[in-house]
Amino acid sequence: MQPRDLKTTHDAVLWLDRELEGVEQQLLDKQVYSGRLPDSYNFSATLRILRAIGGNFLGDPDEPTRLISFIPERGAVYSDLKRMLVSQKANLTGVPAGFTLTNIAYSYRGQDADAPDSVLAYFHAVKLCRLLAELADYATHGDLCLHFLVRPDARFKISLEYGSEDLRILPELDSFRAEYMDEDFHRAEKHAIARDALAELASGSGELTIRQLAQGFSNYVRNVRASYALLLSKFTAASVAKEIAKQNLDDSLRLNKSFSDIQNQLLALPAALLVAGASIAYDAPFKNISVLIGISIFVALMWMLVANQRNSVRAIGREIEIRRTELAAQPDVVSEPHRQAFRDLHVRVDHQLNVLVAVRIAVAIVFLSVVYMAVDGLSSGAVTSSVLTFARATQSFLWPTGL
Repeated sequence: MQPRDLKTTHDAVLWLDRELEGVEQQLLDKQVYSGRLPDSYNFSATLRILRAIGGNFLGDPDEPTRLISFIPERGAVYSDLKRMLVSQKANLTGVPAGFTLTNIAYSYRGQDADAPDSVLAYFHAVKLCRLLAELADYATHGDLCLHFLVRPDARFKISLEYGSEDLRILPELDSFRAEYMDEDFHRAEKHAIARDALAELASGSGELTIRQLAQGFSNYVRNVRASYALLLSKFTAASVAKEIAKQNLDDSLRLNKSFSDIQNQLLALPAALLVAGASIAYDAPFKNISVLIGISIFVALMWMLVANQRNSVRAIGREIEIRRTELAAQPDVVSEPHRQAFRDLHVRVDHQLNVLVAVRIAVAIVFLSVVYMAVDGLSSGAVTSSVLTFARATQSFLWPTGL
């Protein structure tokens, strides 16, 4: 006969402890146990099956006496919870897939529904360690020391090493994780509040332990919830609506100002055209050149001014889009009433950009008109004569007098 259905080192160690005869602890090494394999089992086949599982939990067998030695802790079988936490540091932050505590005859295989209070407290400690690891900035000492840099004046660390005497059942842990760690709404704000509350606990000492957190976890949760409630008081529907309306009004005024800032300069455009037209003279070339240079400088400055206003309007549009994106991340009941206002603002931005394009076209027309008049003046009217001659020829071609 040979052992069957042994898939893990945990299964193998439990089988050895159950099937071997006269299992006892060795005197020279308290971690090693040995016992005699019953005659009903094939010694070689049994060893082959046990070694195939791996895990290095077997000692040196003695075939003549049929003695098999093994190390239970390498198969996650411990004398008690205290020994479990001391022998394997990985057990501090992670629950093994299966383990057994012989002093209370409890075996865990992935279901904790019937776990005794001491083991349930251990499960909660592991969950707490994982929660803290998510909030920490970085970890050292094999991930057993978490470091937090909440603020320049709030730096501290949390040691994840603990003993069985430090454990407490934390009934609020699961609901706290679901509400403040896993929920997407205000996720960043909740994490920041949770970190701030830890910083308050660590103020003065700069260090926390799992024992301290387990003992004061209820107060910690209460402080986090109070801080979050204070945060929410600033984000009621009425206050959000008031803030959005205020920011939208500010953006509307800024969009209007982008045009009003240059309206005086825009009024100067027709005046510049009239002055230039009145100043052009066929018998004054230097005067014409001076007018051309002056209007060129004026147009260049107007062009840069309009370009600057277009950049300002685009920047306002980007700010509006950022606020719209932030609002869209809120629940529909908060964001829906304000979506039309943001669409209207985007229409205003596009309108202002189109107006500024029209202004640029007007500036270009003024510049080209003055250039035409100046060149015509320098050529003593030759340009205008050529244009009129070309116009008459085109008219004759398109509408011959004989038709």
